[in-house]
Amino acid sequence: MRVWREGLRQVETGGWMWFLGAECLIANPDIDWRSLGPFDGDLVIGGERWHLNYESFFLRSTPETHEFLARAAKLKAVLGTDLDAMTVLIVAETIRADIRPRRQLASLLPADAARQARPATDVYSAGDFVVQSGLWKTDGFRLIDQLTREARMAATLETENTHHTHCVHGLGDNMTHLHFLRKLALRYPDHRFTHQALPMHVWQLSEMIEDLDNIDLKPFERVEPFSIDAWKNARLFWKEHPQARHFAEFYIDFFANLARRMGLQSPIETPEDLLFDYPALLKPTPLDAPFDVLVVNSLPASNQFTDQTSLDGMIAALAARHRVVVTRPVDVPGVCCTQSERLSVTGIGRLSMLCKTIVMVSTGSSWGTFNVWNRDSIDYRVILIDDETIGLSKNTVQARTVDEAGRLLRQRGIL
Repeated sequence: MRVWREGLRQVETGGWMWFLGAECLIANPDIDWRSLGPFDGDLVIGGERWHLNYESFFLRSTPETHEFLARAAKLKAVLGTDLDAMTVLIVAETIRADIRPRRQLASLLPADAARQARPATDVYSAGDFVVQSGLWKTDGFRLIDQLTREARMAATLETENTHHTHCVHGLGDNMTHLHFLRKLALRYPDHRFTHQALPMHVWQLSEMIEDLDNIDLKPFERVEPFSIDAWKNARLFWKEHPQARHFAEFYIDFFANLARRMGLQSPIETPEDLLFDYPALLKPTPLDAPFDVLVVNSLPASNQFTDQTSLDGMIAALAARHRVVVTRPVDVPGVCCTQSERLSVTGIGRLSMLCKTIVMVSTGSSWGTFNVWNRDSIDYRVILIDDETIGLSKNTVQARTVDEAGRLLRQRGIL
């Protein structure tokens, strides 16, 4: 308990610490621990109410969590063990606990499950993230190698040309990846591609692949065996890449690497190859009519743009001179809003073909505006972003603040 408390004190508030016991082995390093989220609580643990597994669990650094561990340390003097003390406090709901099926955090080898009288749902299957066993000193490694080998052979025989990917991050991350999968699906029509994304994104992403029969899109539930994490920073690929701050250059290399892992050749070779070209972008929307300025004022979900200044003043000034469409409601008369019309990111992309100017926060809602049909029709695009160069469109400038964006628009005579 003392080690846990001291370890958690080293984690910044809101950060997570993963406690992994000596009986556990990370069996599938392709899985990012964050793909287990979103976490509904400050403690994430596997098992059942009175049978929790403390060999693999997560704690978030919060004042409540530190208080929970302090209370457990005191209760240990009465109950005798750390685990009994924590279990009593968890069952008493003194901490927000997200109790998962045990196998999500640590599955068991068959012999261990039989010895502990655990159900078949707890038994290790090839592709599981973490496996737990008391047999490592005897034949545990041999058993897991055998199970993995058998499963891999079966998967190869049954789905030789099937490729699984997943991404539990933002809408824009998944859109970029599905664009890559579209290109692969067209180049390799005899292959099948399956992708998992967070349920809240699936309805918008589905429009991207509705015309292709060899791509399946599913709500994320668990990582499929041998699924590849399609997030750009899986295995710290983005963080350690020399072109991390140059979107186009990075993704050309990232997709080349991803394709190699699938045994295929990447169809993304130039920045132009990253422009969206899926047919659903051409579908009419309720707002279809020529207008002047599209303002993507949706909030960024990944800290791409950190200036907290409201865009409402700029939108009001633009609306005084131009016909304006925004993506999030504003209290400005005469301005149309895509969210009010329940338009998807694809609908926003469609509208970008009907205007001459785009002012956009770099966020998922803006991504459809980078498409092959407007690359020559947009006269001026201002991207609000901190320190990444996008490099996908002509007649484009970038601004780090709302004030800077206003100055650029005034210099152009738009404001």
